[in-house]
Parts: sequence; structure tokens; C-alpha cells
Amino acid sequence: MIDAHALLLVATLAASPGPPASSPTAADSLLASVVTPLLKPGDRLRVRSSFGVAEGLAAAAGPGGLQLLHVPVEEGNHAFAPPLAWSQIDRIERQTRPPGGGARVGAAVGALLGLATMISAAAYSEPGSTYGAQGGTLLLGGIVGAIAGGCAGALIGGVIDAAVPHWKTVYERR
Repeated sequence: MIDAHALLLVATLAASPGPPASSPTAADSLLASVVTPLLKPGDRLRVRSSFGVAEGLAAAAGPGGLQLLHVPVEEGNHAFAPPLAWSQIDRIERQTRPPGGGARVGAAVGALLGLATMISAAAYSEPGSTYGAQGGTLLLGGIVGAIAGGCAGALIGGVIDAAVPHWKTVYERR
């Protein structure tokens, strides 16, 4: 019977890249020391290099280069790509998503629109008044409109924010 740990070790050794083509230079070490603290393992990265654009999860970064874990959507397996040398990398972008930014903006806009709509509707709905609606009716209409508009706006803003990826440039070769 084959031990699961031995099988995992063999699979890791078979998937691991060979020795680096060249040893890292002093510039590579300096660049790695500046960029590595900005990246956490598991961050989704988009790396633009002389070979094109690669996307994946950050696995490791060091003087030897940047190691990405490619996670194909249509496949269930995870594969390590060969490390990209710092001299090949033109730009690194990290996917960021400010928590609730779109929902906050949507809630504010929705609350203001709901407030204005309900106050306007309440002002013209008071029957038999020559001076318009009573203060309590306007206040209640404004509160209900602001709450309903804020909830709807937050939902719409959150859905739009979740659908649009946000990328922050971490490193760019100049």
C-alpha cells in the first residue's frame, strides 16, 4: 500500500521546477526585498512580463523570482508555474476589493433619492389641506423613503462592486 504522504511528496517533487537558469543578481535581491512585503501568499496577482500576462495566486517571492499558483477555472487541479525572474517582470497588479465601497455609495445615493421621492409624494398626497401635508406625514414619508432607498441602493451598489474587479499596481518597471 502506498502512503499518502509519500505520494504527496512524489507529486510535489515532480511538479516543482528545476534549478534556476541563473543565479539572482544584486538588483534582483533588492527588488525582491522591496516587493515581497507588499505581497501575501494567496493574493490574486496579474503579472505582465515579456512573455505576456499571467494570472494566479501568489505562492512565493524571493530573489529567484515570483512563483505563481495557477488555478484554472475549468479544471480542479492547482499547478505551479515556473518562477518568473525579476528581470522578466514588467508589472505586478494585486486584486483588491475595498470592503463595501460600492454598497456605501449606493446606499447614500439611494437614501437621498428615496428621501426626495417620498417627501415629494407625501407633500401632494394629503387631501383637503390648503398648505400641503402635515409635518408628521412628511417626516414619516422621508424616513421610510430614505430607509427603502438606502437598502435598494446598497444592494445595487454591492452587486455592481462585486462584478467589477479592482486591481492595484504593486510594482512597475520604469
